[in-house]
Amino acid sequence: MSTAVKSKPAFYLIALLIPVVLLLVVEMGLRIFDYGKTIPAFIPVKEAPGYLQPNPKLIQRYFSRPESAPNVSPDTVYFNRHKPHDTFRIVIKGGSRAAGFPYGRFGSLQGMLQQRFKNAYPDKNIEIINTAMAAVNTFTLIDIQKEILALKPDAVLVYAGHNEYLGVLGAGSVLGGKGSYGATLLYLKLKSLRLFQLVESLTLGLFDSFDSHTDPDAANQKPQQALQARSTMAKAA
Repeated sequence: MSTAVKSKPAFYLIALLIPVVLLLVVEMGLRIFDYGKTIPAFIPVKEAPGYLQPNPKLIQRYFSRPESAPNVSPDTVYFNRHKPHDTFRIVIKGGSRAAGFPYGRFGSLQGMLQQRFKNAYPDKNIEIINTAMAAVNTFTLIDIQKEILALKPDAVLVYAGHNEYLGVLGAGSVLGGKGSYGATLLYLKLKSLRLFQLVESLTLGLFDSFDSHTDPDAANQKPQQALQARSTMAKAA
């Protein structure tokens, strides 16, 4: 009797571990067969080995359908993958104002700071990487923080706050997340899992199938809805 009682915790533990192990096996299998996608904040520059640049497709990271994403991206700037010892590296994070909209690079924080540093410290190698782009808020800033810190910046300049409501994943965003602040942070953690992407894709497919059966015009309406959503996101910029 005592042996059976002692073995119960082990059985409970095994029962709890079995679904976890199965999920891990499925996740590894999906990765082996290259299912799903990974959209890093920075990508290698094909024309310049050893250099990185902000990913122009970064905004697609937050949308299940790439066509739903607004047409925005960080400014293109090349920088060394490994920071030189004599370089002072600054990374800028933020929305459209930090990106320089509507004046472009030379009207951005990056452009203005480069000019000031060039005049004030002509003998110093000061490198500025601008990850800012329109229509994003602090959810994106939080999401890419680890990748920015991996660049070993000497300073991170944050200029944001304009898009907290209508920006990507904001409470009022047409294409954003639903639910509480904590649920959105959980989504940011789960979205890189291939198993989560599979479940999300199957769910979207079921909804599309249901819409096509209940409303034959639903398929034609989706592009219009995407355009309206992009228009809303542009206003958030």
